[in-house]
Parts: sequence; structure tokens; C-alpha cells
Amino acid sequence: MLKEIKRSSDVAEFIATAENMIAKYGWQDKTVHPYSFPMKVTKIIEDLKDYDRCTEGSKDYLIALANGLAPIMNSWEEYEQAEKITVRIKKSGKITKILASDLDMFADLVEAI
Repeated sequence: MLKEIKRSSDVAEFIATAENMIAKYGWQDKTVHPYSFPMKVTKIIEDLKDYDRCTEGSKDYLIALANGLAPIMNSWEEYEQAEKITVRIKKSGKITKILASDLDMFADLVEAI
């Protein structure tokens, strides 16, 4: 779980934790949309690695970006760790996994297998 960056000494821990999450869950191509434009999460982490070489304004920007990313990645991790069940989509026959808690919502569209 990512923790908010409160001081410069928190940056390295944030980077290490984020990189572990990205590798563990295969999020290399996931994007977020800070300031209304898409950015890969890996790009944000790579930029954060240059933190010590940045101006104070850029450091503030990077911390704001990272602290906005943290709750997003934490919610993605919660989803990854949540109990899922395998279902068949009735219309297409495709097999996929959904949250166990969502089975009732999709009951007319899928069948548990």
C-alpha cells in the first residue's frame, strides 16, 4: 500500500513500493489522467526518480502528482486482492473473472462456472 509523501525522505520508499505494485500486478500500461491528460503510471514513477535533481517547484509538482496517484493505485490493489469468481458471459461464451460481490448485479448476463 502506498503512503502519502510528506517529506523528501519518503520519496524513495514511495518509488520502491509503487514499482513493486506495478511489477506484481502487471500495471506497466495503466494510465491515469492528472490535469486531464493521460500519463502512464510508470512515467510518473520514472519522473519521481529525478526528484533530487529538480527545482523546488518541480519537486512540489512531483509530490502532488505522486500523492494523487497513491489512492488510485491503492484502490487498484484492493480490487486485485478482492475475491473473484470465474464466470461465462452468456452472450459471447467468453470466460472471465468478476468480483464475487458483483455476481448478483450481473446475474442475467453471466453464469458462474
